[in-house]
Amino acid sequence: MTQLPGLRYLNLDIFCFDHREGLGQDGEKLASNREQFLTRIANPPLSDEEIKTFKGRDQNSTRFAYLLPTPYIQAFKEPLDGYYSPAKIGDSYGLQINCSGYRDWATKTCTAQDLQEIHQIIKERHQTPGQLGETWLIWGKLTEACSDDCLTQLAQELLKSVRRDIPSNWNEQQQNQGKWQEATLFELSEIPNQPLPLQQEKPQILIVLFPHHLSDETLLNAVQTQLYPELMQVAYYRSKILWIYHQTREIKQKLKNQAPEIQKTTAIVKSSPQENSNRLDSLQSQLETGFEIYQRYVTWLSYLDEYRYALQVNSDNYQKRFCRFLNIDSPQKGGFFLTFQDYVTEQFIPQVTNDFNTLSVSSALLDNSLKTTEGFIRLEETRVQAAQQEHDREQQQQEIDRDRNLQIVITAIGGGLGVAGVTATAYPYIRPTPEEAVPILPPFSTPRLHPGVESVGVSLGLGVLSAVVVYGVLQFGRTLRGRDRP
Repeated sequence: MTQLPGLRYLNLDIFCFDHREGLGQDGEKLASNREQFLTRIANPPLSDEEIKTFKGRDQNSTRFAYLLPTPYIQAFKEPLDGYYSPAKIGDSYGLQINCSGYRDWATKTCTAQDLQEIHQIIKERHQTPGQLGETWLIWGKLTEACSDDCLTQLAQELLKSVRRDIPSNWNEQQQNQGKWQEATLFELSEIPNQPLPLQQEKPQILIVLFPHHLSDETLLNAVQTQLYPELMQVAYYRSKILWIYHQTREIKQKLKNQAPEIQKTTAIVKSSPQENSNRLDSLQSQLETGFEIYQRYVTWLSYLDEYRYALQVNSDNYQKRFCRFLNIDSPQKGGFFLTFQDYVTEQFIPQVTNDFNTLSVSSALLDNSLKTTEGFIRLEETRVQAAQQEHDREQQQQEIDRDRNLQIVITAIGGGLGVAGVTATAYPYIRPTPEEAVPILPPFSTPRLHPGVESVGVSLGLGVLSAVVVYGVLQFGRTLRGRDRP
């Protein structure tokens, strides 16, 4: 095996990205996001004055800003050589975690094996992946000149030192290799067919190897003023794109899971019985359930549409940033940066657009189903209202009939009493005299009725008969009027 050159200023940097603010989040949630991000800078923790500066810079309107005072870092405890450097990038937080081992490693010659210890140190201080993703950067200055093949072998050894498996065809045609100023740039990344949970995703790794003839002053100035700030923003947009696409896959699955409920809802509407005493309650229950499904569905669908737009915006920003980072005038010169860009524009964006268009069909179907159900409810309410009105009219008519029956009865009784009274006056009252005393009759003989008793019986009989006749006549007349009533 070819003897690999050593490295001076061997550094490992991790750029990780967290949520800062999201759509519709209130001040309490923003403060919670900030506090959670600050827990990443815990060894040593920030002072009260640094936290005050952090919060003040966090609230300004600048799209990109470092959040600590000059030199924008929080150093590791001695004797470790490393620091944290937090920044605000748009609606997110970015954190650079740097480590070059121990203090004397800045000037000594290191090998790929030394990177293993650096990797262990930094991993102890960074155990939770970035919420949006992360990119790792390995860089150093070569101690001597070497060929491209030698550089590739060195890059592979460095990747193994941070425990990354390397594909057998990696950089066969230098497709994972490029230039940054005078340095040689390598990249290793994986884009799985289906997004994985953040804990399982493998971060992108960049390796920047500076030539041996570059002066230390020029090298350190280029790293601090150009490499770090520019690369952080390129890495941010790349991570944001992958995170957004991951969200669209989760939303798509949620929408697909609603398909059985939508089909069930539309099927119930189609099979809803036309006559059912509980039909109105059933339809209203279906409508309430359908609205819950519809609201949930269109909310997720709107998120999918927003993420589709966000993918395009972040893809454009990613292209602008890597062109600026590489100092090129055309994206076509972007090498593996352009490869990722093409993957986004040819795979991610069309896929999300197609998902949105396809899943919108179910939204329209459910919307039509709800409108149909609302129409059924209005028809059923009209039918129920008409039936109720008819019932009320019948009740009212029954009350009127009862009143009329009572009036007829009262009239008939009055008429009967009148006839009885007239009849009673037509018979003279005969008061018996002592001479006409009723003799003692023999046993079993029939007594002769007194004329007064006959008068009462005749009057009562005629009164009852008159009442019956009057009642019959009035009822007959009422029946005739009922036939003529429309």
